Order: sequence, then structure tokens, then C-alpha cells
Amino acid sequence: MRRRISRPSPALVISLVALFVALGGTGYAATQLAKNSVGARHIKKNAVSSAKVKNSSLALSDFRSSERTKLHGDRGAAGARGAAGARGAAGVQGSQGVPGSQGVQGTQGVQGPQGDPGPTGVEQVVVRTASLSFPVGNGVTGQVQSDDAQCQAGETVVGGGSDVVPTVASGGQPNVIVTVNRPADSSGTAPLPGTEPTGWFVEARRNSDGAAHTVVIYVLCASAGA
Repeated sequence: MRRRISRPSPALVISLVALFVALGGTGYAATQLAKNSVGARHIKKNAVSSAKVKNSSLALSDFRSSERTKLHGDRGAAGARGAAGARGAAGVQGSQGVPGSQGVQGTQGVQGPQGDPGPTGVEQVVVRTASLSFPVGNGVTGQVQSDDAQCQAGETVVGGGSDVVPTVASGGQPNVIVTVNRPADSSGTAPLPGTEPTGWFVEARRNSDGAAHTVVIYVLCASAGA
């Protein structure tokens, strides 16, 4: 490769001058040249070629910086693989993606086995009653009466209530006020938690003694079907 030489060595300059004197017949000898008297302007362009430069005689500083960047050796072999680095911290969770499209509906499954028979349904509901009487003029204000209506054996209580006849006495004031209205056991008392009632209990109080009143107690009794 040909390289442009920025500055010849002193030895090369002296050799060239001696050659020039020998060929040209001038009377000056090489030993008569003053030190550093021959410069770059005394040498013709391209007079110094690669063949005239002594091997290993030029240093890196003898080349221009632009030429130094062109000097590249062969690419070396790949180095050994380094050890794996430490695992980095977990990144921030990304935003939720768009929901995918609905999949194709699957085929209908095999029909399961038949379930156990359910409890027997209600065949009919009957109303059973009892009553309380507050006659005309033979009671005093505040008189209390109570009673209960019971379902028959094999029947189940499904509801109940009461009714006062007539509802309002003369003067627009109720003669009888119902104070208790609830399910009852066979003795008329409130059933214990978790037990099944057998009837309906009502308690009523006379508010005035101006008229006769009747309190009808209703219990709804359901019988099981066959």
C-alpha cells in the first residue's frame, strides 16, 4: 500500500543529495551541507517513493493524523463470554389489554341423571277459625280476651290473621283493638324457634263499652297431596 510521506528522515535526505551531486557533476560534497539545510521544498513532488524509504525507519509521529486513522490491523478473535449480570428489578405492570372476542359456543353436554323426587306438594289450603265476643254494655274499658284457631292433624300452618266486626263503633272510635297476632303451638303459646306451629293466636282489648264486637281468628292450613 502506498502512503504519502509527510517528512523524510535526515539520512534519506543526505543520501539523495549525495546522489544528486554525483550525477550532476557539482563541486559540493555531501559532507559540505549544513545541518538541516535541505527541507521539504528542495525535494520534488513524489520524488521519495516507498522503495526509497528504509523499512522500520518511520515512526507513527511521522504520519499525519488523518493518515493515522487509516491504519487498522486485522480484526482480533472474539473474547470469552462474560458472566451473566444480576437480574434487574421487575418492570411496571402494563395496562390491561383489550378483551378478546367471544369464543365459539361449545356443544351441548350429555343430559345428567334424573334427580331425587322432591317433597310432596300442597294439595289444598283450608281456612279454620275461632272467635272472641265483646257483648254490649257488659264489659269495661280495658277488658282483654284471647283465643287461638288450630289446624287439624296432617295439616300445616301457612298463615293467619284476625278481623274485628264491626271495625268502628259509634263516634268513630274503635271498640276493640287487636294487641297480639301471631302463630301458636297446640297450647296457644308462641312456638319455640325451629318448631312448627299448629295454629294462630290473637289477643284483643276493649277500648270502650259502647257496642258489641266480635273478633274472628283465621288460620290457613295446608294439606299434603297424595
